[in-house]
Amino acid sequence: MLFWWLLSGYASPLLLGLGAASTLLVIALALRMEVIDHDSHPVGLSRALLSYWVWLLKEVVVTNVQLARLILQRDPQLSPTQVCVPTTKRSDVGLVTFANSITLTPGTLSLAVHADSIDVLALTRDGADDLLTGEMERRVPDCRARR
Repeated sequence: MLFWWLLSGYASPLLLGLGAASTLLVIALALRMEVIDHDSHPVGLSRALLSYWVWLLKEVVVTNVQLARLILQRDPQLSPTQVCVPTTKRSDVGLVTFANSITLTPGTLSLAVHADSIDVLALTRDGADDLLTGEMERRVPDCRARR
């Protein structure tokens, strides 16, 4: 809600009140339906998640610039590569976060998620090699549920 407010610039009390009311309604419905569990977003991960999002945003911007330079070349040296990236993430949230982070990074796409690996298509061999170093996998917060 705060993100929408910052981007839209609308600050009328009616819109903010309706936004707050609809947010509370969705939370109440989700709690009543019992679809919120401890694995969805463990509260203890907030700091780790925030620092990961900052790192991921930086990576997305850097990779976007690199990819734009590559594509704008007269003869782009694309080398599409499919790799199997190993992962030690065991929770569904950890695997999905890792796979989505790969897809969010320009030039890479998660094709399939397995229990111990993710199949990835990269536009360049360097992009595939970067994933195989394990840096992104290491930075994804451990999303095991705390009970």
